[in-house]
Amino acid sequence: MKQEKPESNEETEDYVWLISKVKGWFFKPSSYSDPARLADVMALIQVLAQAPHDTIRSETGLQKELQGTPSSKGASTWIDLAESHREFFRVQVDKNNKANRVALIWRHVLDTDEDGKRAPLSPEVTIKLLDLATSLYDREAQRRQRFQYLLPLLAALLAGAFLIGSKLIELAFSQPAK
Repeated sequence: MKQEKPESNEETEDYVWLISKVKGWFFKPSSYSDPARLADVMALIQVLAQAPHDTIRSETGLQKELQGTPSSKGASTWIDLAESHREFFRVQVDKNNKANRVALIWRHVLDTDEDGKRAPLSPEVTIKLLDLATSLYDREAQRRQRFQYLLPLLAALLAGAFLIGSKLIELAFSQPAK
């Protein structure tokens, strides 16, 4: 029996998300398992790397700059997205231990000028960060596909076990022939 593939791009993304969730029951899920996550991470990197002002941003500032909230599942705010990607972002907390501001690590460690500001990252460095994010996403996609062939095998084994079990139960409760 051939499985139908979804037609629209949104249905495809939901289909991929569902498959990654099912696989997550068997394999450790990653923050890159959502297809929209890469786009959100790349957008956040670009804003924090190239903005001529404010190397550290609040949620409100990020929503204004990026014109809304993240589109990926699992991250309702830009700060949530940054917290799940500590490889790129530094999240500051306030006195109540609540995350309230985000900075790009690479830019945050740069020296400040006489006004206390940090210069935007060069386009080359920004491209390297974007390439790194893409590379991490590609590795996660390969990791998810590594054991993909096992799912049909597992389904067949379970179906066979249920069939054998039902036959054994049927034999156990059937009346002996007279």
